[in-house]
Amino acid sequence: MKIKTSSFLLIASSFVLFSCSNNDDITETTRAQEKKIESYKFTYMHYPQAVMLANSSNNVTIQYDSNNRPIKRVGGLLATSPQTGFNYIFSPDVYNEITYGNNTATIISKFNSTQGFTIAENKRLFEFDNGKIVKKTIVDTNEIIQFVYEQNRISKLISKKNNLLTAQSDFYYNQNGNVDSIVSRKATWNNITSNYEINFNSKVKTVEVFKNYDNKANPTKNLMIFDEIFPRSLSQNNYNSYESKSYDMYGQVYQFSNINWTLNYINNEINFEN
Repeated sequence: MKIKTSSFLLIASSFVLFSCSNNDDITETTRAQEKKIESYKFTYMHYPQAVMLANSSNNVTIQYDSNNRPIKRVGGLLATSPQTGFNYIFSPDVYNEITYGNNTATIISKFNSTQGFTIAENKRLFEFDNGKIVKKTIVDTNEIIQFVYEQNRISKLISKKNNLLTAQSDFYYNQNGNVDSIVSRKATWNNITSNYEINFNSKVKTVEVFKNYDNKANPTKNLMIFDEIFPRSLSQNNYNSYESKSYDMYGQVYQFSNINWTLNYINNEINFEN
């Protein structure tokens, strides 16, 4: 695997879409959705940069229940001392447990340790309607994210905290059902309406761009509940290039990240394990 990256900021988002253009696409998409990703290298997904490996392995593994729903993900990041030259260390002792209720799912982060160490739970609650995520709650920050759909795919995410609007992300797709870009804006106070609103005339925004898609079915679409996999779960196919730019009030870029991957394929299907 080859990765070329230039990074000052990495923005990650989370969404899902379903769209097919012909019978061949339907067959390939169905096969990809039936295939379970049981292992992947974290560098293919949207984890933070500057990660040190604890050992020779940097694979994350996923376990499923009888309904092909993920119930445990093993492998994650721990913050490390800046003196090491890294921001995080990859550890197989970090894992997520996922439990399901009636149209709900809960993710909790945990840590295997014989020395009694713990990590923040980073608890996420999801609500579903007809199999689609309609609401996500980040328990630690009391943030609620509402999912808005158009034509059976995400058109925007609306974030609120303490019932006040905080941000909105808008999604743009190409004719192949792949995400071209995501534009995110923070809410600002409007003195006239005495409310927090999104100012679409403001130049302050973050733009994420997804490029260089292959023509293979995307096998990550059933893993959209994981923050680091969400961007890849958006589209019908698999992108090889990602960039994020944040703009200030003058329209000048002040934060930038760019990643390029060389994706691997086995038997004409994408393989995120190697």
